[in-house]
Amino acid sequence: MALAATVFGNPSLQTVQAEELTAGDGDRITSVISPAYRSEINEDTVTVEFYNKIGTSAIVYSQKQPDDLNPDSNGLRDVVGEVELIDGYGSVEFQASEYPYGPISLRIQVFQDGTEIDNAYLQLYNHVGVRWKTGLEHAPENPVTAGMDVVFADDFKTMPTISKTGIGTRYASAKIDETRGGMFGWAAFEDYDGPYNPFAIAGDEYMKITTTYHPTGYVRNDYWKQKVSTGFLSSENQAGTGFHTEGGRNQYFEARMFFGPNPGMWPAFWTLTANGYVQNPNMQNEPSDELDIIEGYMGTPAGYQIAWHPWGYDRDPDSGYDPSKLGGGYRVNLDTPAFGHINLAMGFHTLGVYVTKEWTYYYCDNIEVVRHKTLPYSWEYGNYFIINAALSDHYGISPNSGDPFENFDIPDGFTRYGNESETYVDWVRVYQDAPGTARFESDHSVKALAGDVVNISIHRNAPASQLSGTYSIELPDGWKVREGDSFVDVDGVYETPFAEGRTIDTITFLVSNDYTATENINITPVSSDGTAHLPVIIRAEAGNPEGELVRVDRNTYPYRSTTGETAGSWQNYDPDTNLENYFTFTSGNWWRDSWSWMYVAANSNSRLQFTFDGIAVAADMMQCEACGAVDIYLDGELQKRFDGYATDENRYARLKRAGFRKASIRLRLWASTGRRIGISGLTGSSTGISKILPYRNFGPTKRTLWRDRVMKSPSRSAATAQRARNSANMPLSSRPKDGCCGTATNGSPRRVRRSRRIVTRIRLF
Repeated sequence: MALAATVFGNPSLQTVQAEELTAGDGDRITSVISPAYRSEINEDTVTVEFYNKIGTSAIVYSQKQPDDLNPDSNGLRDVVGEVELIDGYGSVEFQASEYPYGPISLRIQVFQDGTEIDNAYLQLYNHVGVRWKTGLEHAPENPVTAGMDVVFADDFKTMPTISKTGIGTRYASAKIDETRGGMFGWAAFEDYDGPYNPFAIAGDEYMKITTTYHPTGYVRNDYWKQKVSTGFLSSENQAGTGFHTEGGRNQYFEARMFFGPNPGMWPAFWTLTANGYVQNPNMQNEPSDELDIIEGYMGTPAGYQIAWHPWGYDRDPDSGYDPSKLGGGYRVNLDTPAFGHINLAMGFHTLGVYVTKEWTYYYCDNIEVVRHKTLPYSWEYGNYFIINAALSDHYGISPNSGDPFENFDIPDGFTRYGNESETYVDWVRVYQDAPGTARFESDHSVKALAGDVVNISIHRNAPASQLSGTYSIELPDGWKVREGDSFVDVDGVYETPFAEGRTIDTITFLVSNDYTATENINITPVSSDGTAHLPVIIRAEAGNPEGELVRVDRNTYPYRSTTGETAGSWQNYDPDTNLENYFTFTSGNWWRDSWSWMYVAANSNSRLQFTFDGIAVAADMMQCEACGAVDIYLDGELQKRFDGYATDENRYARLKRAGFRKASIRLRLWASTGRRIGISGLTGSSTGISKILPYRNFGPTKRTLWRDRVMKSPSRSAATAQRARNSANMPLSSRPKDGCCGTATNGSPRRVRRSRRIVTRIRLF
């Protein structure tokens, strides 16, 4: 298993892959001697003892509350102690009374001569800690819920009613789309009133869901031979009653949760559209949408997954929706300053999703982390929520074996912390708009660089579109607003009318030339009857005057064609795939497939041209065994020829347009020696393929256009270069099968077979 993590605060401590160590894989695993895993702590100070056979030092961390107990903060990662190990043994004093009350974990980061080799987690229940953020009465509110009604809340101070079907109780304990109770994963969802009840209320404060491995005496042969039991809570039941939101209204789901650290654990908080219950006679004919607010993979707790899935859209072929353009996902990195470096195994986090007609937003600790266009049925049908623990097949599961758990007990798997894992839910809460609520909405933030023009689009739902009135606008000092063909100064509050019958209004602003500190734009709609509606508050983020870095690669800027394929010509790219479109392809058959994110099969007269908005570009040209020469043009003027064969060639081609105003720039790459030209979103590898990292700047001036970054290119001998030239001229059938040559995804041969590649990294300013 590969082990990799980031070490903060000490550059002398480095990370390696575990397989690079000379000792056996099990030797790097840290064991806690005392206290026992999941112990209850009733003393102010506890001595934590641990052992690692090959470790020489360790740092112990824990989540800690802020000094002022501010509930809007999620605390910080605090150093409990730094330890030098003696013959592998170490200990630290944990001042439990100075850390949060309730479930808590200590992260034990172990090093061998300065190189990180392991992270172990000691989960405890702290009875003597500081009460902070516990319970709904101390829960912060996300500002997006202003004006919404709380339509569901459970703070789990007492045990709710739970049954398998959910009919007549508050929660169902299995999926509601199957009469016997649906399941997934390798832990069976057990009933509250059964012999393996996984549910308990801890400290009159938390729902505790216990996941238990049963080596003997338990196997669910009625499903797929699970030997692990766990819990599942659904707010809707098999009859379609219970709780779900109503379609056509803004809604917000949130829960505060703590996750047991056992590798293989797969906890989740998610929603499904309200039509997916087994007693719905039309269930098999209706599409549904799934919103995964969090999918945690506890073997890699530095972050978690968010995903949105359209299901069964072929059941409604006349809807006009293309599911290939709707689904997606995102990984949230928690080991960052924004989240206090508190990873998923270290402490509580509040997870939320906000569904509006146009956009769906996901939050962690009330910080927006990602958004996407709202899936249509999640808006139309309304949604119910699910909270569950689960077990994935990533650690020791053999799915196709007669006993899938025959190899389950592995050193870095679920059982490294014993046969149990505990997931805690502090509370869950759901908001929804009241019927007939008029909504004026816009993006919550916008880039606002000095001297830039900013367009704000205000979306109006059906009740709001029936109104007329004025927008009352408050702007940062020095900003101007567009009236007709000119911008006018704003002195105090500016008012502009909005008309009945419109669903989108656009207001255009000019940012002041000295705008350097982020402020808010406040737009209050006032209808003609004098009613002031909720203000639209947009965070106008002041940009870096040196330019804006925009990562554009296969992960952040995926390819999808107008017919839904994930490979093909960039000429057929669907502009609705991504939130922004950085390139407009004007000529040259750029292609996307498994070989490269973006390349063109070229002949000696082939050229590639695309346009982007910016003021400068720097091309980081890569050298590789199959590279050729390329001429680089900017706005029609030849800038330089780059020789991909020459190892002494300066790889950086710095280009800028005349003047420093933002404008449309045309960049053209001309394969002057008849080779393949390629741009890839893959991370740098031995083949020299790298990312595109564009920069854009919208300000009126720019003094620094480029700062070189030292990067290493693979060296090659003259013989290697000659082999590359020979390879380009040999018949295709004789070439190595490196994935770069063959047929397109539609089965047709590519136009040019004999080619080399020019690989670039483009930076836009």
